[in-house]
Amino acid sequence: MTSALLPLLIFWILFGIAQALSLPSQCGGPSDWTGFGTESFLFACEHKFAFAGVLAVALLFLIVKLRRA
Repeated sequence: MTSALLPLLIFWILFGIAQALSLPSQCGGPSDWTGFGTESFLFACEHKFAFAGVLAVALLFLIVKLRRA
């Protein structure tokens, strides 16, 4: 992996965690997310902590892999 892409990858993972945590806690009610009426969005807002957890594990895996290299 080139050193130029590494900061971009880390930023992308951290941005994904922030986006997952900013989803509304309850779906179906009025929210600021007016354009997201799809089933995938409803699934995402119901499981936002799971998505944030998966991205956090990906970040930890990346850090461990880089420290071993």
